Amino acid sequence: MLRASRNRGTGNNLKFENMKPTYLYLILFLLGCQNDTKKNTIDLINASIEAHGGMDNWNALKNISYVKRTVMYLPDGSIESEVTQKIKYVFKPKFSGKMRWEKDGVNYQIVFDGNASQLFLNGIEIQDSVLVANYFSEFMASYYVFAQPFKLLEDKANRTYEGETRLENGMPVDVVKVTYPKQNNERSDEWWYYFDTKTHRLAANMVHHKKGYSYIENTKYQSANSLLFNAERKSYNVDSLRNVQYLRANYFLTGLNIEM
Repeated sequence: MLRASRNRGTGNNLKFENMKPTYLYLILFLLGCQNDTKKNTIDLINASIEAHGGMDNWNALKNISYVKRTVMYLPDGSIESEVTQKIKYVFKPKFSGKMRWEKDGVNYQIVFDGNASQLFLNGIEIQDSVLVANYFSEFMASYYVFAQPFKLLEDKANRTYEGETRLENGMPVDVVKVTYPKQNNERSDEWWYYFDTKTHRLAANMVHHKKGYSYIENTKYQSANSLLFNAERKSYNVDSLRNVQYLRANYFLTGLNIEM
């Protein structure tokens, strides 16, 4: 009986030994797929960065200023609001900047010195920390959008390649999903970036935020100092499948001035 038990054990070991190569191949295959996915994502972003002027030119920037006009629409197509903002980003010796605009007869200005931000209404500094934080977030959001695709290689960004699709205009694009760590225990926005498969330009993006989904098309570009930036963009309220509900906003960027 002991011999029979030993033989059965040996048979199981032989079967396991025969299966080892299969398991090893499967593990190596899965690891290879993961590496390919990561490599494809990084390669796609790098290709887009090159299409927009290259990282060397981006890193050479000293400051950028431009004028941004935003027109917001209601679901019926009527204009909800319109505002023109003058924005400046300073990159050296460290990132700082300011944004100013007029709305309903009030002049707003948010200033960031690289360490702290200040809010001024009609030249008077406002000490309301909530208001300051809200407008500083708006300033940084404008920078985040303006600085794409260059900022997509940041270490804190979690990038996932989601394959190819076609935009509403028929353009074939590669899709990269980007998420960020939670802030203040709140879920961060989810972003999808759509890169033209031929030119590698950033053609559009979609964001899942607290209020729902927004899909933004880059409809016109402009170049300055060998760098390529957005000139006009359209933003739509959409569902999770990118089905358009209505045009939410038009963005126009003019007066672009760059110092390197």
